[in-house]
Amino acid sequence: MAAYVLTNRNTKELETTIFSSEAGDAVAVFTDPKHAQKYLDDADWNESMTVATLESVELIEWLMHCYRNGVRLLATDPKRSEQDSGMRLSTLDIEAQLEHAGNHIIRTANPEF
Repeated sequence: MAAYVLTNRNTKELETTIFSSEAGDAVAVFTDPKHAQKYLDDADWNESMTVATLESVELIEWLMHCYRNGVRLLATDPKRSEQDSGMRLSTLDIEAQLEHAGNHIIRTANPEF
């Protein structure tokens, strides 16, 4: 299962936009490439950014990188029109999601499971 992120078009590294809010910095993750492309279209960012596909392990690695660099939130399927109108982004706590992934591994590795 893949996730989709916005990344700078002219770099080899995965570089993305950081959204700031009162709750903290956030990165956008999309569940459908069409949603990510619509965000790019609505933001008029097509010349400078593109949609990158991250498979599960790549997503976890990227979230770890974001977390280690001070980004604490994950904005899920943001819509540029809602953001422009001042609506709050729907977010998940990155640390909680990483803990959930680790706990899932530990639980399924337990022979009593």
